[in-house]
Amino acid sequence: MLALFPALSSVVQVTGDRSFYAFDGNTMPFAVTPGATNIWNVVVDHPLGLFGQHSGCEATYETQDYTSFMVQIQGVSFVRGLWAVDFPTDPSCYPLSLVCWYHTAMTTNGIDHISAATPPSPPPPLDVPHTAFLVDTDGTFVHENATIDGLYTPSGTLDGKALWQHVNGTNVLRWSATYFVWLIDDDLDDTEIICFIILFEGSIEPLPMVYVGDWQYGHPVHGQQQVASYIPYLSLTKAPIPVVPTPTDTSADILFSPSLPPAPPPAAPPAPLSGGVLVAIIVASSVAVASTVGTVVVLLRGQGGPVAARQRVADAPLLTL
Repeated sequence: MLALFPALSSVVQVTGDRSFYAFDGNTMPFAVTPGATNIWNVVVDHPLGLFGQHSGCEATYETQDYTSFMVQIQGVSFVRGLWAVDFPTDPSCYPLSLVCWYHTAMTTNGIDHISAATPPSPPPPLDVPHTAFLVDTDGTFVHENATIDGLYTPSGTLDGKALWQHVNGTNVLRWSATYFVWLIDDDLDDTEIICFIILFEGSIEPLPMVYVGDWQYGHPVHGQQQVASYIPYLSLTKAPIPVVPTPTDTSADILFSPSLPPAPPPAAPPAPLSGGVLVAIIVASSVAVASTVGTVVVLLRGQGGPVAARQRVADAPLLTL
């Protein structure tokens, strides 16, 4: 069976005889993470070299103290004493063979000794909450003269769980990986917190319900209910995330009405009439086009003032005022 290496200590004691190496006494094949670094203390009688599956698979070594000794043969390093061993990063280099400078290949039942550990699968992405939380203490709890009541909307993640932030931008509803509790605080530091609940450890979100004497305030001691101060009433309910309208959002016309076009400038007043100018204004006519016979009012401005008279004019030029 393959074991993830190292299993017993941070400094692995590498011993051997004429046919195999033992790592902290273990002679069975094991696996390492490609690119990882381990500290090996290799026995003096069996300088150790690592061979990969193709060129470019050489491990690199960094000496740790005066006992470290290295010799190279055809580009392969053999070490004894205390070394930091950097394993090759390319998974295709594995499995690695163990070779002794004195006794050549060192295997267990003909099996190459060091395999590449399969990296763990990344955790699935955390679902971003699609709801907000509404906190209501009915006025039974304040912190430093400020209430914790109000709407908390999703605001990213922390310690592998979602967190919600108050719409006023100060308090947060979040998980504490330090104490394994859900809490409300004004920052992301667990040194001092506002209030917390020690129920529902490991849940993906706090349970929406009405709490009577369940939420505590003060500094939590995980596993020990040493805080005797309780919030008498706290209601935690889910609520829809409010939609912030934008000027281009037609559903928000009530908040963002389009501005009216500017009023046109007032028309310029007509130019004053000078003396001796004849102005014909249609009073009654069947059609209103130039070169039409109609009844007009003739206004004359003379030295004696305007005089009005009716007369029939044929093909009189018209001036529209």
